[in-house]
Amino acid sequence: MRNFTIPLIVGCGLLACASIAAAQAAQKPDQIPRFEETLVVTATPKTEKPATGAPSDYFLTFSAPVGVPGATLPAGTYLFRFPLGAGTTVIQVLKADRSNAYAMFMSIPVTDIKRGLSSDFQVVMWREREAGAAPSIKEWYLPGQTLGYKFIYKEDATKK
Repeated sequence: MRNFTIPLIVGCGLLACASIAAAQAAQKPDQIPRFEETLVVTATPKTEKPATGAPSDYFLTFSAPVGVPGATLPAGTYLFRFPLGAGTTVIQVLKADRSNAYAMFMSIPVTDIKRGLSSDFQVVMWREREAGAAPSIKEWYLPGQTLGYKFIYKEDATKK
């Protein structure tokens, strides 16, 4: 069985926009903006799931470390899933081969009305971060859905 991956163009585009904004804010008027970093995210399209994957399994590949609530994932491929019996607001992150669980956390349903139902792409939105920190996922949207999941971080809950 062949396994294809597709780039999450929107998610990477948002990261690039954030890098541009940070570079422009820090630059002098006569300086050319520089990109400090790039993070590539790819996903398994909904039409090409591995035979062993359940309908609630989604694979994401990161080219650099990425934060999720309770863990920082090293570069690699991960299985994001909704554990059976836990509802659709609980997300579990495992190594792609299911040999190691990295995190399980709550999320809040969010809606992006600009997103098309025919979209074949997963979209990752990023949280604001401090310089030198790994980017952390703020929201995650599945293919073909306007409904997404806002990740709940402990530090966000304690700020309120």
